[in-house]
Amino acid sequence: MSIFEFSRVVELKKIPQNGMRMTELATDSELSALTARFKLDAVLSFQLEAELTAWRKKGIQATGRVSARLRQTCVVSLEVFEQTLDESFSTLFLPANMIQETDDPDADIPEAMNEGMADIGELAVQVLALGIDPHPRKPDAEFVYQNSDEGMMQEEKANPFHALKGLHDG
Repeated sequence: MSIFEFSRVVELKKIPQNGMRMTELATDSELSALTARFKLDAVLSFQLEAELTAWRKKGIQATGRVSARLRQTCVVSLEVFEQTLDESFSTLFLPANMIQETDDPDADIPEAMNEGMADIGELAVQVLALGIDPHPRKPDAEFVYQNSDEGMMQEEKANPFHALKGLHDG
């Protein structure tokens, strides 16, 4: 059993010379696990489409798209709404001993393979994670700003004890 919610492991030696295409849909239990992982209202659908090719017989080049339908809560109106994500990726998997560390934050560091295998499903989940808006806003949500001083004045007018304050001061 995998520790990942959407594990799709591909073995380098099983990739044909002309590459291979994979299309994977998440099951209901995987959708529930992704919902919990990202603390969303719901992950309604999740799909991975990828082209995989062997890279110099030592790595795997994965290029593709991740699409998902999410249910999130708007940070402005607190209404639940659905959002569609469509994210692309291109990633190279190499054996861990071939990956060189760097201090360059812009460097495109390959993902590590484990014994000639790459988890394309977990890569897809990470791509999804980068696409999720941490502060989702429903398209028609409006934020109405109220000056705090105006709110206090209205509160004082509505407060029945406000009249008694004058007795104490005078």
